[in-house]
Amino acid sequence: MRVRTGPVILSILTLVVAGSVARADDPHPEYPLSHSKLLLKDGTKPSKRRIVFEARWQGHALMPDPTLAGASLRVAGTGPSDGDTGVIQLDVSKWHGLGKPAGSKGYRYEDRAQSSGGVSSVVVKQGKTGGVLRVTGGGAGWGYAIAGPQNGVTLSFTLGDGRWCAEFASFKHNAHGSIKASSATPPASCPCQAFGSTFDAIQGLIFEKRGCTQAACHGAAVSGGLDLRPGASYDHLVDVPATSSPLKRVEPGEQTRSLLWLRLAAGTQGLQGVGAPMPSGGLPPLPASELEAMRL
Repeated sequence: MRVRTGPVILSILTLVVAGSVARADDPHPEYPLSHSKLLLKDGTKPSKRRIVFEARWQGHALMPDPTLAGASLRVAGTGPSDGDTGVIQLDVSKWHGLGKPAGSKGYRYEDRAQSSGGVSSVVVKQGKTGGVLRVTGGGAGWGYAIAGPQNGVTLSFTLGDGRWCAEFASFKHNAHGSIKASSATPPASCPCQAFGSTFDAIQGLIFEKRGCTQAACHGAAVSGGLDLRPGASYDHLVDVPATSSPLKRVEPGEQTRSLLWLRLAAGTQGLQGVGAPMPSGGLPPLPASELEAMRL
């Protein structure tokens, strides 16, 4: 069985991962953003590329420490030819807590080198009745291309299992090279990410979001000879013999004969005798719903 495509399984995976919000033992809280403002600029000169975003949410948000739980950002157009940054995994070492004790009022991300997808600053700050999310960045690493007017734009920020989102369907300015938009009302719910295949969904929602593609892990370092970056991960996993086991890394349709699933299950379920749990490096185990998505 090939897993590069498969709309039925992709639909199931979307329900398992995105629809598990209501699980009492595996919460995925959402915080739709209102009073949102977005400025995007694109240009042949990297110095012209820019993002400025600010929005608010109501109520109290659960904010785990991003140095442990991880955080990511994605800005994506809603049309097939619109821009898309892809999932930007924010460097866990660039965060520090706000308030006393640190983290009691939220977190700030600062990266003057813009080493993760061109993002220079993220502030996710909790107040008494709500909070504010601010994002700035640009430069050579910023990947949102504006080839023409956009159909719509969504922004998703994740912190651990929590998700903040904004959606823009109308624009003050919408043309080649630049966008300016605002939205007073929050989306009804955080929009689901669209993927072209089951494997693309696993790539974005698990490998990238959960830190597996960090440079020191299965990114540039290619730890254990395994590259999980986009464009390489499929050919490094499916029907490929493992280097530390007689099993294959992924045996399609057979999770108990797939070393990848077994190592992930060691982290989530405490499965013994299959090697070191994954993710490693102090990253949290996959939630049960995402392990189930991998099994499917």
